Amino acid sequence: MILVGRVFYVSVLLQVSFCQEFDISTPQSVEGLSGSCVAIPCNFSVPSIWNKNLDESCRAIWRRGWRRTQVFDSGLIGENVKQNIIQGQLMGNLREGACTVIFLNLPSNSYDDYYFRLQCDNPLKYNFPAWVRVTTQVSLPRPTITPSTLQVEEGTPVTLSCSAVSPCPILPPVLTWTPGLGDSENTPTAKHVISVMNFNASYLHNGQKVSCTALYSRQAGYNNIFFEKSLTVHVFYSPQNTSVGNPGPVIEGSSVTLTCSTNANPAVDDYTWYRVDGEEAAEVGSEKTLSVKVTEADNQFFCRVSNKYGSQNSSIAQIDILFFPKETAVVFELSGPILEGSSVSLLCRTRSNPPVTNYTWYKDDYVVQEAGPVLSIDRIDPSYSGSYQCMARNDLGEETSAKIQLNVQYSPKNTSFSADPPGPVLDGSSVTLTCTTAANPAANFTWYRASGGEKEVVGSEQDFTFNVTKLSEDQYYCEALNIHGADYSEAASIDVIFPPEILPSSGCLKILSWFRCYCKSQGNPLPSLVWELAGEPVNHSAEIPIREVTMGQGTIRSLISLYHLNEDMPTLVCLSSNSLGSDSLAFNVSSSDTLGLHFVSLLIGSGAGALGMMVVCIPLVYLGRKRKGIPLFNKKLTGSAECVVTKVVNSAPVDVKNGNKVTVEEEEFQDKDVLVYVNVDFDKLRSASEGEVREREIRGLASKTAEYAEICLCSRGGNYKEAKEELADTHLEQEHSIDDPTE
Repeated sequence: MILVGRVFYVSVLLQVSFCQEFDISTPQSVEGLSGSCVAIPCNFSVPSIWNKNLDESCRAIWRRGWRRTQVFDSGLIGENVKQNIIQGQLMGNLREGACTVIFLNLPSNSYDDYYFRLQCDNPLKYNFPAWVRVTTQVSLPRPTITPSTLQVEEGTPVTLSCSAVSPCPILPPVLTWTPGLGDSENTPTAKHVISVMNFNASYLHNGQKVSCTALYSRQAGYNNIFFEKSLTVHVFYSPQNTSVGNPGPVIEGSSVTLTCSTNANPAVDDYTWYRVDGEEAAEVGSEKTLSVKVTEADNQFFCRVSNKYGSQNSSIAQIDILFFPKETAVVFELSGPILEGSSVSLLCRTRSNPPVTNYTWYKDDYVVQEAGPVLSIDRIDPSYSGSYQCMARNDLGEETSAKIQLNVQYSPKNTSFSADPPGPVLDGSSVTLTCTTAANPAANFTWYRASGGEKEVVGSEQDFTFNVTKLSEDQYYCEALNIHGADYSEAASIDVIFPPEILPSSGCLKILSWFRCYCKSQGNPLPSLVWELAGEPVNHSAEIPIREVTMGQGTIRSLISLYHLNEDMPTLVCLSSNSLGSDSLAFNVSSSDTLGLHFVSLLIGSGAGALGMMVVCIPLVYLGRKRKGIPLFNKKLTGSAECVVTKVVNSAPVDVKNGNKVTVEEEEFQDKDVLVYVNVDFDKLRSASEGEVREREIRGLASKTAEYAEICLCSRGGNYKEAKEELADTHLEQEHSIDDPTE
């Protein structure tokens, strides 16, 4: 019972409060454009005791029709906005009592009453009883122009105002003046948009129709629509654009009729004609037209007209007097020399009446194809240099101008040089190089010699003379220079020819029992090489292989190998020849260097090596055997040949260079046991396999360590010859890979 009583008390209090101070202010009706929006101005108030309930939770709800169908809720946001039947936008702040709303995209020909409800997430909820009738139409009233009529004098400031209704504040109409006679500005108000145009009245505005167009933009599904209002401008002004009609060309002494034309409002009521004589003017008529006989001296006239607003003179009309061309001349304007690549225009200037009907241009007395008063030359080149003149012709005669000269200047081009004598030049001979170019003004010349990436100046005249040297790699070129630029010839070398010359590096090598000979020759043209053995030419064959190599710079090399020769070596000759001469070289084969085993050197080297090893090794062996209790000499070696060989694991191939020698030294000793030492030494060795030195192994410690070491203890009756031949064969295989020891 207590709870029911409290609810009843609050309900009664709320009703009493609502009845006392709830109020709303809205127009009774609002008209809008279909497809556009409409704004409903709205303000409300609540009893002061409810002001605290006006918070962020309050929403504006609009209902339509007698059923009070809810069509808009300002509290719906995001995807929930689609729940509104009519999309809109709350423009006011409910906490401040502003409930103005804009309804968007209204349908055509709608007619409904709309009611406002204030709803908060607290006890404050109220339906305002007042309603607003919203009507949408397919058209709106046309704009209005103020003033509705316009009659002014020329020069008077004029202000035209155009007003159009604006039911949708977010899509107000755009007002445009046609034609735009002056500056205009659009100003929106609560219900209208006003455009004001200011201008000064001119005679050009007289009779013009000025329109104000209101363009309404509508929302999706509707086309834009416009409405227009017009008025006609009336301007009173003094005579304007006064002129004398041109009677056309006349023969001197003929009579012509001149007419004075003007534009005035109101019409002109007075005409006066004048003839111009120098600085003076004489009155000759007072009608709209004037008939007068004209001469070359009396051919200028003007008229004067007036009305109530003012007067105006026409411009001076000059009567055309017919005559043939006079004072014909070719004119062109250039501040400096005519440069190649520039554009030049020649003007044929003349005075004639009637005008010239035909122009003819001449260059060096020959007709130029192009016709017309202007002869244009784009990107002029030296071929356009010469004399020019033009001829002007009309129906009464013709005249030819005086000649003018065009001198086209350009930087050097097509620069080249020639040699005297031409073609190949004999070594030591004199040659003259002549530089030629095309240039205007004339060019200065500089000669350069280029060698090894460097260049030097060697001459400053058009001709450059010097003596040639064979095998020279020098190149020559010239520079042509004038005030407009420089150009260079191609660089070239002189082809110096000389007879063949067999080079000192030619020679022979004896390799065991065979010979290899090299013959190298230079010459230009490239010489040929021929071998003769015992006076007979030798050709390449399996028995006597010959290999020939061209090495550049006029150098050629031939290699011949001779096998299985007898003791009596026949004469070997190398013949070299070209078109300028020949050279020959006879090889003394018997004195050729031997690239093999030299027996005497072998004995000497072996003895020296054995002696050195004995001096070093015997004390070491003695100490070692003494420490281990082993006798110094093992008698088991007596009368036999036993070798201790150091084996190299994973030994790499040896790179044998030119000049390696195998030395076998041998000495005879009177002792029963003979020690033979052989040392094979190469320039390049790969490191031997790592590991400890075992007993009975010999290892070198120097950077040049033998690929293998072998010590043979041979008795006097041992087969020493077989050991020496085996060593020589090994060396011969290595030397076989050498092509030319002279290189």
